[in-house]
Amino acid sequence: MGVFKLIENGCFGLESTLGDLLPEIPERWSKAEITHLLSHSSGIKNYTDPKQYWKETQLDVPKERILEYVWAEPMEFDPGEKYKFCNTGYYLLGLIIEKFSNQSYFDFVNSELLSRTDKIVPTDTRVVLQNRAVGYRRSKLTRKLTKVEYYSNSGTFSAGGFSASVRGFLEFERALFGGKIISPESLKSLMKVGLSNDGEELAELNVKYDFRMAHGVFVFKNGLMADGKYQIGNAGNTTGFSSSYIRLPSEDLSASVACNTEDFDQIHELANEIINGVASRKT
Repeated sequence: MGVFKLIENGCFGLESTLGDLLPEIPERWSKAEITHLLSHSSGIKNYTDPKQYWKETQLDVPKERILEYVWAEPMEFDPGEKYKFCNTGYYLLGLIIEKFSNQSYFDFVNSELLSRTDKIVPTDTRVVLQNRAVGYRRSKLTRKLTKVEYYSNSGTFSAGGFSASVRGFLEFERALFGGKIISPESLKSLMKVGLSNDGEELAELNVKYDFRMAHGVFVFKNGLMADGKYQIGNAGNTTGFSSSYIRLPSEDLSASVACNTEDFDQIHELANEIINGVASRKT
């Protein structure tokens, strides 16, 4: 949303390249465009792929450390060639937001995108926050829950370095689709499925949750749909936590489920049960 806000302000466009916006980055990244970063089609190496990243997840590294994991890595494919999830792209978008807003990423998000009631805070699990959940892992054999090891998000920045409540997220979501944050044109672009260099939809089809990739959200087109209508959303998990967000645009209906375990499939299916159940009652 921060990127679209700056596009509306005339700072750059979806076709602007990293080479023009962040000339200090490696030359091989320079042809990747904003649209590629938003749609996970840049070809830049995901910073969570190198083994060194996982060796340091219990360290509170500065944000500058994150790009060091992939700085010397070759491109995985040409920008726009295909979809492959990449946290590095969202980290780079955070740097672009800071450069063109003249604010820190977190200050920009809180001042320009959020209301007084749905603020986010940088994720620092060493700092005590009232009512913050602790992450757990469930044994596949015994089903017993155990507290997960310390996992630091200190350096992940705009690729996952903030915390929010479910209520705060849904307040933001309602404002977003109520036209209070970005323009109707930007909303259409947000949900528009990206195309590869060959004109094919950016997609990951051979997975349980079949989807196409738009600008920051997934477009689900498989059996999870309610009454044959498409859904948008986002979902994932990390050490000790899972979440799923689904929106049914035709009904102006959304559901968000967060859980402090790593049972991702269960959480995503629960979100679908909620939204399909409510949608069926409405009709």
